[in-house]
Amino acid sequence: MAVKSMTPKPDKSITFKMKTFGKLKPKISVGNKNEILDQFLNFQESILEVIEGLYDMNLTKPKIVTAAEPILKMRIGDALHFMVAHNQRHILQAQNVFKIIS
Repeated sequence: MAVKSMTPKPDKSITFKMKTFGKLKPKISVGNKNEILDQFLNFQESILEVIEGLYDMNLTKPKIVTAAEPILKMRIGDALHFMVAHNQRHILQAQNVFKIIS
């Protein structure tokens, strides 16, 4: 399953490295780390609102189209799991950057 390969291991290692799809790659900008963190946290709050709206939904039946590849469809539960794993990877990346600049 794609989600398992995406999820960092308990020792914080990443077994499956992946490159960002060109169309999803953010423009590189140097900004205030607090502003960047605030943007990330606001996005997480938005995700929580979506998850709360799915409370009574069967997460195994409906499928959604992914942003990365329109022909790829995932069950909503798998998509949410994928997002959590993806965010865990970003947090590990940020922790590594903070270690370097601290």
